[in-house]
Amino acid sequence: MSKNPWLNIPLNEYETHMASDKVKQTQMINDVFAARLTKYNPQDIFVAGCTSGNGFEYINWGLVNSVTANDINPEFLNVIPKRYEIPSDKLNLLPGNIEQVALPAKKYDFVFAALLFEYIDVMHVLQKLRGSMTQDGVLVALVQQPHESMSAVSTTPYTSLMALSGIMKLYNKDDFIKLTISAGFVKTGEEYIVLDSGKKFYIGEFGKGIE
Repeated sequence: MSKNPWLNIPLNEYETHMASDKVKQTQMINDVFAARLTKYNPQDIFVAGCTSGNGFEYINWGLVNSVTANDINPEFLNVIPKRYEIPSDKLNLLPGNIEQVALPAKKYDFVFAALLFEYIDVMHVLQKLRGSMTQDGVLVALVQQPHESMSAVSTTPYTSLMALSGIMKLYNKDDFIKLTISAGFVKTGEEYIVLDSGKKFYIGEFGKGIE
């Protein structure tokens, strides 16, 4: 089995690429995460595909019960406790492919997944995330939208990221919403973002729905 390209991307290249003027997706994710933390005031948080913890500075560690941070690349995860002042008893690092890691049942009242569904088995992971949520929990999904004239991965000097184009699949928002409904979710909110580059992103908020 070939190695997942995410495991070959150095953290400094990923972060510089994402924050570059041509991409500007770091700040977008940061803003979306901060706004949803304020909106939902969660107690038990799961961040799937969290890379190096973008936005963790907005978590009120004195009020949350727990935060579980997942990413396929352990190098990304390992910087989180070094970068942020986090009580050790409240942070759980969960390295591994989200399709394969074990998640607890009915634990999280807030699940955040930004630019994750482009690289995974969407239905399998949606069902898995739903099973890990409390009945009043919310899933916030940030999904890149197809563009008629732009490549899915922006071209920058950081060429390691170009390997992602071979595993990346974009879902338009209508198709993504249909998948969430098929998995049992109920859409409760949405937002659209268009960056200066012209790339478009859909942010969907989904309740767990009826068991």
